[in-house]
Amino acid sequence: MKTSALISSLCKLALAFVVIASIPVVSAHEPIKSAESAELLSPASAFKAEIRQRDAFTAELKIVVALGYYLYRDRIRTELITTPSPQTKKSTDKRKASAASVSASNLALSKPEGKPIDDPTFGKVDIYDATTTMLIDLSKLGKTNQDIVLAVISQGCASVGVCFPPQKQLFNLKYQPNALVAGDWVRPNTLADSSISFGKSGLSSYPVNKAPVSSPAGSIKPQ
Repeated sequence: MKTSALISSLCKLALAFVVIASIPVVSAHEPIKSAESAELLSPASAFKAEIRQRDAFTAELKIVVALGYYLYRDRIRTELITTPSPQTKKSTDKRKASAASVSASNLALSKPEGKPIDDPTFGKVDIYDATTTMLIDLSKLGKTNQDIVLAVISQGCASVGVCFPPQKQLFNLKYQPNALVAGDWVRPNTLADSSISFGKSGLSSYPVNKAPVSSPAGSIKPQ
């Protein structure tokens, strides 16, 4: 009896070992999910941008690109946003005043080299698929402390084959040309509701407010 009981116990132990061995082991060090294995991020989440004043006449733009996404190098630009002054509005009639709008002027942007790829939408282009820092020339602002609004226009895609329409983000920045240290990083305050234009090199007058959040790669064609 003792022998049969021992054999029965050993059989149960062996069966338990087989069951345990068949359970999949989940590692705590599994890689972060990319665009291939997760729901698509919004452009603002896939390309997190920050700006700060770096020195007297230079601002620094940092864009953190999520895993599985990339930005087109030649589709990033910066603008200085200006609004009509109160005196200008008073000097015009009501009809002209109501038509007065925000204007923007391009700012020189120094970009690092990108990674060359053969993109399914735009062909051979350079991209950024990791955190990237660029420098914005603020010398045209002069030597007066002022509150400014900078616009960053960019366009990117998910590596699964989904391309986003161009995005415009606005940043409120305290410009201090006499500051001795770099300023704090500033996140965008809003996604601008306006048309985006890249001229002959890309999209022209592509309305952000009417564009879908994402569209299949290849559906956005350069003109």
